[in-house]
Amino acid sequence: MSFATSTWEGICARYTPGWIEGVGSAAVQFFGFILPGLGFLAFDILKPASFASRKIQQPCKQPSKRQMLSCLGLVFGNQLFLIASHFFLLRISNYELTPFRMDSQLPSILEVVINCAVGAILRDVVLYYVHRLMHTKILYRRIHRIHHEFRAPIALAAIYSHTIDHVLVNAMPIYISMAVQRVHFLTLMLFAFVAVFDAAVSHSGYSLFRLPSVENHDIHHEKGNINFGILGVMDWLHGTHA
Repeated sequence: MSFATSTWEGICARYTPGWIEGVGSAAVQFFGFILPGLGFLAFDILKPASFASRKIQQPCKQPSKRQMLSCLGLVFGNQLFLIASHFFLLRISNYELTPFRMDSQLPSILEVVINCAVGAILRDVVLYYVHRLMHTKILYRRIHRIHHEFRAPIALAAIYSHTIDHVLVNAMPIYISMAVQRVHFLTLMLFAFVAVFDAAVSHSGYSLFRLPSVENHDIHHEKGNINFGILGVMDWLHGTHA
């Protein structure tokens, strides 16, 4: 029996499914988004020359240090609300119910790959339409406008948004795309970690490793009415790809 298998079996035997989901999801948010986001923030404030030169938009368009630091309250508030509301919903069933499998047996690599591939497509579809809905006149003015206060985004600005926006645009597409497949919870954790880490990188404003997702989303913040999705397929189908 491998260490990973024995550790996971021990967790399943000791804790309820809902408690595992709540704590695991919070851990993914912290290690996959908060820590990388704070790391990028440090580079933004200190501006080492080797990193400043990799910013996509011009220096004159970058937010000030005061603007960067001022976003922390809303960012951490959104995270705390999401985690607290998640635990509240799980508490209703006394932490016994979850849409994800909590099998003591680890999922196979093939299962993980298939679930994540399907999840990426489903997430892109859900996110695209929800994101475009947020750009309608009334919802943009009342909700989504906050997120676009950063025309040249920084990593933490991925969740600098109205709380409703954070739940519907950031969290819901990830959760739904995995829940409808009833994937193993560890598959969800992997998928969510990659998704939130990509959100931090995509909003960082840095052209890292020539990742198209970074430049595409940076253009979305600069222009506003293009590049609503992640993979680019939905934008291509609807003529909103730049």
